Amino acid sequence: MASTLATVAFIYKKLYSKDAPGDLTTRDHVLLSKLAKRSGFTGSSYDYSIRHANPNGVSADFSTAQANVQTSKGLQLTASRVKKYGIVQIDGESLAASQGEGAMLDLVKQETSGVLEEVGDHLAFESYRDGNAARGIRSSESSDVTTLTIADDARNFKVGMTVVASPNADGSSPRTGTTLITSVDEDSGTIGLDTSDITSYADSDYLFASGDQAAGVDGLAALFPLTAPTSGDSFRGVDRSVDPRRQAGVRVDDTGTVVEENAGLVAVKIAQVGRKADSVFVNPIEFWN
Repeated sequence: MASTLATVAFIYKKLYSKDAPGDLTTRDHVLLSKLAKRSGFTGSSYDYSIRHANPNGVSADFSTAQANVQTSKGLQLTASRVKKYGIVQIDGESLAASQGEGAMLDLVKQETSGVLEEVGDHLAFESYRDGNAARGIRSSESSDVTTLTIADDARNFKVGMTVVASPNADGSSPRTGTTLITSVDEDSGTIGLDTSDITSYADSDYLFASGDQAAGVDGLAALFPLTAPTSGDSFRGVDRSVDPRRQAGVRVDDTGTVVEENAGLVAVKIAQVGRKADSVFVNPIEFWN
């Protein structure tokens, strides 16, 4: 009988690549990378000012200009801190077993780098949102598989993420219980989770990463809301309805028009208030369109 790979398999070593495996969960975060990062946030809060109107007192007649003098107009807003923790746990045996040639990767480096990337993913996600940090809305559920109202929202979830549900967009009055995401299918817009872990989990419920509900950073949806602020608005202590374009940005809410035309119209509106648009941020699907 001839020796074959199968009959003498017990003598062969297993060789492993020395290259670190690519992290498939890492994504480029264009907006987050372009946002200015500033240090020096000491004390309990951070106040900053914006000027939205120049002094007024201009006329072809001197006395009229003098009589109509008005000062500059501006606001002082108060920003507060938003915490984001990233924690890893490594037991001693796992650490010892990974020393030297015992592992393909440095365990400490892998876990700490991974959790920092995950913190970045959370911040990048929230950079586009309104501070409530809702990741998706349940459309239906069958056999522990939740179909999301917007299929593309499936990419906001990851296997192993702990989530909570709430009937409200701001995460208030949450359902009792938490559960783990067990699968993500971005093609079908579904996520897997144990629905029995969340009491009264229902269609139209909002899903959040546990602990993030109403605790995200103020992203674009908060700074430039799709609906213009009206009287009584309170954003960081100020009512932006007095001059919504200059205090809360410009907006176009038209899903029936192609992205390029909407982006162009937004740029025109920005120019009308004396500024210039230099970037447009769209998700991958809209970019492909």
